[in-house]
Formats: sequence, structure tokens, C-alpha cells
Amino acid sequence: MSDIFISYSREDRPKAKLIAEELERRGWSVWWDRMIPAGQVFDDVIEREISAAKCIVVLWSSHSVGSRWVRSEASEGADRHILVPVLVEDVPIPLAFKRIQTADLTQWRDGVLPASFERLLADISALPGLATPAVGGQSRETGEESDNESKRQSAQNVYSQTAPDTDTEQAQSEESSNGHGDQDTTANRRIGLWFGIAAALSIVILAAGFWLYTTRFVQQAPSKQRMERAEIPPPEVLSAKPVSPGAEPQPKASLFEIALEKYHDRQTVSGKVELKTNDTEEKGTVVPVSIETDIEPGRHAWLISKNGCWYTEFYNASPVVITDYTLRVKMEKSSDLVVLVERNGNRIEEGSKRVAVKQGSGHHCSHFRPAHAVEEMNQSLLDSAVRRSASVDTDSRLKARSSEDGLLLKFLARHPMTTSDYIQYLGVYINGKPAAYLAWGPFVSENPYLALEFSGTDGKGRDVQIGWIDNKGKVAVSEKVRIR
Repeated sequence: MSDIFISYSREDRPKAKLIAEELERRGWSVWWDRMIPAGQVFDDVIEREISAAKCIVVLWSSHSVGSRWVRSEASEGADRHILVPVLVEDVPIPLAFKRIQTADLTQWRDGVLPASFERLLADISALPGLATPAVGGQSRETGEESDNESKRQSAQNVYSQTAPDTDTEQAQSEESSNGHGDQDTTANRRIGLWFGIAAALSIVILAAGFWLYTTRFVQQAPSKQRMERAEIPPPEVLSAKPVSPGAEPQPKASLFEIALEKYHDRQTVSGKVELKTNDTEEKGTVVPVSIETDIEPGRHAWLISKNGCWYTEFYNASPVVITDYTLRVKMEKSSDLVVLVERNGNRIEEGSKRVAVKQGSGHHCSHFRPAHAVEEMNQSLLDSAVRRSASVDTDSRLKARSSEDGLLLKFLARHPMTTSDYIQYLGVYINGKPAAYLAWGPFVSENPYLALEFSGTDGKGRDVQIGWIDNKGKVAVSEKVRIR
């Protein structure tokens, strides 16, 4: 059995081979070659190797993020606290594993190891039983020899200080008898010692003065960059969390805040993002919106309005592309609806459409305050409720059917969706496995409607179910529906 199990998509086999060779060169045994001996069952061999491994290294790429095999193997490593993720392409890490420290090897080029590879080695060495063989495998005899050598050196030093050799005594005796001692040499050494002490004190005083200056004076003054930014009048689109001069450092920005900042700074790109809705709405209480674009596996999308409303965040947890996301929202007044979609290379694509509202919904929103983020949802609670089919809501309606383009789901829930009582999170499950996660806010319309279209799979014969959690902590699931 091997120390390390490498999980990867078959398209990433060359990269897995390079990493495996580097780890083996450092003394670890690595299982990565998926060639199964004749007469053995593939699943049995994989399960045996994973169970015996002390570390599971997962290579995240555009291919592996959508692989159920890789996700299952990563989940096994996470459950046993032996998962060491590695990023080999610049892609979003699956939601369930984003909070685990990941080694970035995307800059590995021409066989030259990046500096981040040392981080990977350190993460592996920190696991029980996997200290780097060249260090942790040092023999006890070697350690004892080192200790003995130190003791011998100490003994020699003590002896040299307390018992000068015979030749030295004779030389000193001859010098004394001739009237020439080492008094001049001793005096010179004392003078040198005092000069050394004075120099050391000067360095300490200078260092203390520099530290006092930087901590007491420099940090108290806001930077020029912050002052200049504070003087710029805010545009119509405000950032989610404005920073005031001299404020404490903010926590790491969420994915939505990063996308919103790119939208604010006009760093989004136009692409194949189409937002379909009516040009004019008599009432702003129910505005149907359809987002038609390819939301790839492991990617997010958000719907907002230019006047500051945050409606929803969407995450594709399935291995296929989702091409349509439809819902109904509330609009206080006429504004541009805007959809932001996460793409490869940290790009954000934008689509928008102007909607004229004659009678507003009366629900005021501003500053893009998201009700919740998909990253913060209690997935395990929702997943468990769906598996147990707990708290089935018989008032909800779910339909699923296959089509030429793929799989189409439609869902209708009975819920007031007010500012004090609304659905926070939803999960869409196919055969008990998550296919999509959504975050909603109070500006989704009453009795919310949801439609999703999955491309490339008809799903015939599979079961579909939707679960949700409201802002009061109540969990509910729909009845299970068989795809026809």
C-alpha cells in the first residue's frame, strides 16, 4: 500500500505523473497509475488504496471539478482530514472544498518546480506518519552520533578554557623570564571588546527608533491612496462594503464582492449572456426573469439591479452545463437588471436589460446587500434533509422532464417571501446528489418560481428533489419526482 494517493482526471495524467515522480523522489510511495492488474476489480483496488493511504492529493482542473470520481475521492480525504488539494489550472474549486488550503501549481512550466511546491511538501509532511523521509526518517543512530559529537566538542571547549597545553605554558614561562608577557595583547582584546559592545548598542538604539517611528507615526496616518479614493464621489453603483479612511483591514472579499467590484470598475466583459424579461411591467411585484447563458460546472452567477437590489446567487454543482435559470423578482422602480457570470481566468461576463416599472413593489433595496452567499449555507443540513426526505412540503410543486436539449426542471413553492420571512437557500438534487445550490433574498417574488435547464443529459429514470432553508432555520423538501 502507498503513502500517498493522487486523485485526478484522466486528461491530467501527464501532470499527475510529474507530481508523483517528485514525491517519490523525496522518499514517499505514491499510487497514481490507474492501470489495474489483471483479474482485479477497478473499484476494489481504488477503495483499497484510498483506505490505506495516509494522504489524498487531489488535482483540481477544468476536467476534474466536474468529475464525480474525483469529488468522491476528495470527500473521502476531507472526511479523514488527510486531503491536500492542488490547483493545476486556474479554475474555481468546488464549493465543498474551498475552505481547505490549496497548493497553487498553475505556474509549473518547463519542468522547473514553482516555489509553491515546497508548500505542498510541507502540507504532506504535516500529516501523521508522513514526515519527509529525508528528515523524519533520520535514524536514531545518526541522532545519537550528532549528540555525542556535540558533547565531545563541548568537552574540548571546556578543556581548552581550563587546561592550557604544556607548550603554551612553556612559552608563557619563557616570555615571563625574558620580561615579555602578553599584557599588550590582552589590553588590545579588551579595547576591541568595548568597541564591539558600543557598536551593538548603537544598532539596537537605531532599530528601536525605526520601529517606534513606523508603528507610532506612519501607521496612524491614512495612506495617500486611501485618501484619494475617499475623495471620489460614489457613483450610482456602490460597492458592497465601502472602506473608510483609517478603517481596520477587512476580511477576505466574497466572490460576489469581487464580481461587483469588477462591475463597478467596468472590468466585466460582454459575452454570451442574455437576460430575457419584459420591457415594461405594470406591477413590480412579479417580474419574470430568464438568464440564458452557459453556467459551467463549479461556476457562479448573480442577479442584481443597477439601483442596488441583490436578488440571487446561483452555483452549478452538477458535472454538466446549465443553460437557463428562470425566477420571478420584485422591482421597486424602473431600473436595469444585471446578471454577472463567473468565467475561466477570473473573468466576469455581464448581461443587462432595462425594465420600465409603472407601479413599484414598495420594497426598497440599496447597496447590493446580499441576504446570503452560497458559500455560507449549511449544505450538510440540507443534504441530510433531502436524503431522509424530512419535512416534505406537500404544497410545493416540482416537475421534471427530458427534452432534446437536456433536462428541464420547474418548481413552485408556497412562501410569503417578505423581508422578515423568506427562503435563504435551495438545493437541487438528482438521485440524491447535489446538482445546484441557490441563495435567495427577500426580493424574490411571493410564491417563488424556479426553472432550470441542464444541457447534455436527459436524466430519464432518475429522481429529482428540491430542499430549502428559510431565514428562521426551517428546513423543507419537495416530494420526489421521477424524470420522464
